[in-house]
Formats: sequence, C-alpha cells, structure tokens
Amino acid sequence: MEFDLHETLGRLERCIDSQGLSRSDLLDPAVLAEKTAMPQSVIEGLLAGGDGSPGDIEQRVTSRIRVLTNSHLARTGKRLPDLISDVARHLDISSRWARMLLQGERMPNVALLHRLAHYFHVAGGESFFTAAPTDALNRELMSILHRLEPPEQDPLKALLAKHGVVGTDLRLHGELDPAQLEQIDQLVGNILRTVLQPRGETP
Repeated sequence: MEFDLHETLGRLERCIDSQGLSRSDLLDPAVLAEKTAMPQSVIEGLLAGGDGSPGDIEQRVTSRIRVLTNSHLARTGKRLPDLISDVARHLDISSRWARMLLQGERMPNVALLHRLAHYFHVAGGESFFTAAPTDALNRELMSILHRLEPPEQDPLKALLAKHGVVGTDLRLHGELDPAQLEQIDQLVGNILRTVLQPRGETP
C-alpha cells in the first residue's frame, strides 16, 4: 500500500516520538536535499506541510541532473572533465553532449535518462529525475520509515505465535490418527466460519 507524503510524515513523527529519536537528525533538510537532488528550501517547505509546486518537468530534470553532478563531484573529488568523459562512455554519446547534460543545459531523452540513473545509482530510476517534489521526497522518507517500522506480520502467524506455535511440522510429532484429524478439521472449520462470517450476520 502506497502512502502520500503527509501520511508518511505522520508515521515518521509517531516513530520519532515512540522511539525517542532526533527529528533534526532524521529529517535533516540538507541531507534530504542531497538525497533527492532538490533545493533545500523546497525540502524545508515540504517538511513544513507545503505541497510544493511541481513546476515544469524539463526544469525538474535538468535541475536535478545538475545538482546530482555537483554532489557527485564534491563527494568523489573527481574533476568535471573526467566525469564528462566517464558519462560520455557510459551513455555512448559525445563529450560535448555529456557536458551539456551534466550542466543542465539540455534535456535528455528517456533512454539517456535511464542510463544516467544507472550511472549515478539513484533510487527509482528515471523517476528520480522526473517525479514531482512531493513524490521525490516521499520516496526518500519511505526508505527511512521502512528502517524504523517493524515489518507487518501475517495475522495468522501472529495468532499462532501468541499461542507459542512459531513454526512446526506435524510430521515431526508422529502420525495423527483419524479421530485427531477429524478434531482438527472441525476446529479449523469453526475458526474459518467465525473469521469469514459476512458482516451483519450472527452465529
């Protein structure tokens, strides 16, 4: 099930409160801006409850490529000419075209955008560059949320665990006689009729 940004933020706030976490560390606008390749001011507005203007898709794509390029250079210490040469080889394009892409001067087509996402190892593939600000931030926050929230447990497994049946194989305990099998059959049938009973009906 997918949640929108406001729902994700609400769930994160509950995790922060219940686990005694630091909101400023977990939801650091500067870190989130780098992760999403969006301006920090946009991140701050979205965290404050704003919806953010989706803007023009070409502007979103070229801006995020430019920010991602600068972030990559700062993190790796690589020189821009070297990055241009690497990207040109990876995308199978000229160095001139690679330079214009990395500096946000040209809009790549879908195929080039896919290869660029692969080169920079960004989450979401092409959508990393094309997603609306709310969706881009939500994707990053969901990855944080998945680390904080316990995984959803299957209701049947939870019920069995409640009664101490974490995992078993009846074959390990010998063969069941016909009377025991009939008792189990009746028990399971009664449980299913109770659980699956249509609303509004009484037993």
